[in-house]
Amino acid sequence: MTHSTIALFLLALGATAPASIAGPLTPPPGPVNSTSLPLAEAEPRTPISVANTPGDADAVFVISTPGSYFLTSNIAADTGRSAIKVAASRVTIDLRGFLVSGVPGSVHGVSIATGGDIRIQNGHLANTPGFGINGGSGTAISVDNVTCVNAAMGGIRVGNASVVSNCHVQSAGPEGGISVGIASIIDACRVTNGAGSGVVADWNTLVTRSTSFANAGAGFDMQSRSTIIGCAARANAQSGIRASAGVVVRGCNSNSNLGAGIEANNSALIRDNLCRENDVGITLSGADSRVEGNHLLGNAFGVRSITGGNLIIANALSLNATDFDLGGVDTIGPTIPPGPITSTSPWANFSF
Repeated sequence: MTHSTIALFLLALGATAPASIAGPLTPPPGPVNSTSLPLAEAEPRTPISVANTPGDADAVFVISTPGSYFLTSNIAADTGRSAIKVAASRVTIDLRGFLVSGVPGSVHGVSIATGGDIRIQNGHLANTPGFGINGGSGTAISVDNVTCVNAAMGGIRVGNASVVSNCHVQSAGPEGGISVGIASIIDACRVTNGAGSGVVADWNTLVTRSTSFANAGAGFDMQSRSTIIGCAARANAQSGIRASAGVVVRGCNSNSNLGAGIEANNSALIRDNLCRENDVGITLSGADSRVEGNHLLGNAFGVRSITGGNLIIANALSLNATDFDLGGVDTIGPTIPPGPITSTSPWANFSF
């Protein structure tokens, strides 16, 4: 086949190809429309602003409608008012890394006046004459990834059935660093250098993976039937962990506190904790508690039972000035002194 024959064949093939191979090159008549989403769909949340959330006598900004809100810049309270007031349920506030600050004579950073199912997240609060977040009258409040510094009354206070997680509270006032209502959860939080107790947990609350350091009260103040697991308390001016009736304290490290490492009222379960270099390792002020498997090291007293009536078994005690200070009749395993283990009792305490 000659070159001219091939050229004629290709020309004929192109002439018979369907016209649909290429689209039209001329745009349709009329204006060119945007293909992007409307702003209401691209960012369906509401910015916190004078136009969207106008203030009142109590706060610079007031959220009065359920929905999702966010900050676009740092904001501040002013004299006699909080920065933000929440007066609705089913509200989410994303601080987006911005700062909510107080000024002399102002009140709270965020105040929850009423309602529940409220979430506050991702930002900073500082220098408030009241609380950083004052949500004691609300329920089912979630506070996550928030720092709160220099809140003169207290740091973060929320009501019943609430969750506070991944928060850091520093230099809070005498009402406590983090305070929660009944049946709440505190997880992965840090409270330091406060003028009161670090964490104040009401009935049936669960506290996990949190630390409390150098507070003027107790490190953790646990009310009845609460549980604290895997937490650390150090250098607090009172007890590291103070537990009311029926509290579970497990897997915690409480050291160098001026009071007891763990102080319990009655009916407590205290297991597998390390209490080191406190005034007393574990103090029992009531009866019916079980103290088992703890390591008590370098305290003035290892275990002090004031009234008796407790079960004290399988603990390890070392370098305490006095291992046991028992004021009543307790059920206690035999104490095995340093040297070869001669007792076969599974309930023995070890002094070494």
